[in-house]
Amino acid sequence: MKRLILCALLGSLSCAASAQSDPEASVFIRGYQIELPAKPVHLFAGDLQQYQGSYDLATGEPMSLRYVGNRLMATVGNQEPKLLVAAARNEFVSTDRQMRVALKRQDDGEYGGQVWLVGRSRTASNNKAGKRATQYAQLVSFR
Repeated sequence: MKRLILCALLGSLSCAASAQSDPEASVFIRGYQIELPAKPVHLFAGDLQQYQGSYDLATGEPMSLRYVGNRLMATVGNQEPKLLVAAARNEFVSTDRQMRVALKRQDDGEYGGQVWLVGRSRTASNNKAGKRATQYAQLVSFR
């Protein structure tokens, strides 16, 4: 009788154990995030106007910076224009936290720097859009 009860108990436990599914094996790696400055830096019109113009990115896409009113707008390729706020004298962040631009005047008077773009990517496992990826682009030349 004890064996019968023990077999029934072990059988019910094995059914319960097999009914539980394994958790999905995934790893989350926190990437680079673009943050707005706690307190935006105030730049005068002359400071902002010196950055306006067209730039060539290392990815082959053009980037244009336009001074509109008292604001700096950035457009990369065919994307919608983004409003930039100054995080430092030569660094700008878009208000939607999708873009960061760091510009530096070189010895020859041209500007160089970096551009970080945040966008949607597709995951290889499920091929669904949703994960956020940060793309880095070197600023190649100023036109």
